[in-house]
Amino acid sequence: IRKNTFSLLEYLKILDLISNSIESIEEEGFYGLHNLTELNLFNNKIKIIKKRSFMGLDNLEKLNLKLNLIESIEEEGFYGLFNLNELDLSKYYIKTIKKKSFFKLYNLKKLNFFSNSIESIEEGFQDLFLMNELDLDNNLLEYVSNTFLKGFDNISVLKLCNNKINMIKDYSFYFLRNLKRLDLNNNLIYYISNSSLTYLNFL
Repeated sequence: IRKNTFSLLEYLKILDLISNSIESIEEEGFYGLHNLTELNLFNNKIKIIKKRSFMGLDNLEKLNLKLNLIESIEEEGFYGLFNLNELDLSKYYIKTIKKKSFFKLYNLKKLNFFSNSIESIEEGFQDLFLMNELDLDNNLLEYVSNTFLKGFDNISVLKLCNNKINMIKDYSFYFLRNLKRLDLNNNLIYYISNSSLTYLNFL
């Protein structure tokens, strides 16, 4: 998808590109679609989310990128999606979530990373202040750190099933004061610190 491909479709609200052969999105590839609220790129061949690929989608609320070939997300890959509520990045090959991967996605409430190859998270969840549900099921995480969960004051659902987590250390979920559902089944947990679940008053 090249720059300004859809620039003349300014009143379009829903764009469905399911099951095509799209391999890449140039910077500002969707520029001009200011009224778009839903974009579906399910089952394509996108390998990298490049910097500012979705710039110009000011009113986008839902983005589905499930079942692509994505291996990495560049810094500011989703920059400009200031009204995005739901993002589906499930069934990929992503190993690391880098810092600023979700830069300024202040309104994101639901993020799905189901069935990737995530081994580590480098403070990549910064700015997600309104996050309500985070799905990290079926990945390769070996530990939980309160560093990457910092800032999730509003999260109520956290899914960490089918990972390789072996220890729950001190204050691992310290910042998740509103958590109501925590899924940790099918891991390798052998030790849970007494303080790891401190302040989880709604569980």
